[in-house]
Amino acid sequence: MSLTSNIKPEPDGSPSEANVFESIDMALKSVEDPAAGGR
Repeated sequence: MSLTSNIKPEPDGSPSEANVFESIDMALKSVEDPAAGGR
């Protein structure tokens, strides 16, 4: 299952925690402030 196309899998096949949290953080910011989402 891939939520975003920019999460790089780690050698064991798991997504990088840093990338997961960064993606979540970006998603939350875009929800809280749509003007900052670049849409």
